[in-house]
Amino acid sequence: MAMAASILTCTGKRPAASCHCSVDQMCSWQKAAWLGFKAGAPEVIVGWNATAAVPTPAHTEGALANETWPCFDTYNIHTYDWSHAYADLWKPAREAAAGRPLWITEADRGTPHLKNAPWFDQEPRLERLKAEWMAQAYASSLFAGAQRHFHFILGNYQEPNGVQFGLLRLDLTPRPAYVALAAVGRCLAGARPLGRWQPGQDVQVYAFRARPDGVERDVFVFLPAGQAASLPLEAPPSLASWRVSCSGTRMNLKRWQRSAPPATRARSAKKILAPALEGKFNNGDNRCNV
Repeated sequence: MAMAASILTCTGKRPAASCHCSVDQMCSWQKAAWLGFKAGAPEVIVGWNATAAVPTPAHTEGALANETWPCFDTYNIHTYDWSHAYADLWKPAREAAAGRPLWITEADRGTPHLKNAPWFDQEPRLERLKAEWMAQAYASSLFAGAQRHFHFILGNYQEPNGVQFGLLRLDLTPRPAYVALAAVGRCLAGARPLGRWQPGQDVQVYAFRARPDGVERDVFVFLPAGQAASLPLEAPPSLASWRVSCSGTRMNLKRWQRSAPPATRARSAKKILAPALEGKFNNGDNRCNV
């Protein structure tokens, strides 16, 4: 428990203030946590101890040099960045994942509140902006390689800097972004990215194969291309399949940037566990090394 508590100090949104630790220390804690959790419950999912910092090549280099990839089932990161930048920003994370699933275990963009304690409501313009951002975040995340994407918080949560994050009001009535999250969950159920197309400077179109309402079909998400764009975008009435462009005309599939970023190469550890542990944690060549 003491070791797990040490790891948890590195998972907040302010890693520099709460965790003065190196990547080598994080790797050591990860290995210890893996062995402890798997000894108690071999079926439990053990994730990488995430921070909210932007993934960096230096962090990835340290994680790979310590051969940590057999010691997590999912590689987890947190993000508070603009969603249109996910694909580029997460390149080091996809490499560090070493073939394991990439999970976004905390994601959000807060907006200023009205300072009307204890409600801390937002003005309608910002409530709508947050609602529009929900689809942007999930579509961009799935395209950028995430297998799971978890929104930060549902409850009425605000921070001292004047920013509101929660999707529910103090009395648990839904803000517009909560309704948007429900719509995203319905429309992108089981979504698999097919491609992305940018027909103009201010818009991107993401195509997914999903199962809205349990029926498999192609789903399109129209998004602004940059952080400044926030106007709602409407698909043309003639859009019936992903072979149809934004203008409603048939298009060449070669104009799409196909699928999500390239899959990362799975890695194998060179060392083996101590003989006393080998029977419990034998995982072929991918063994968590102490």
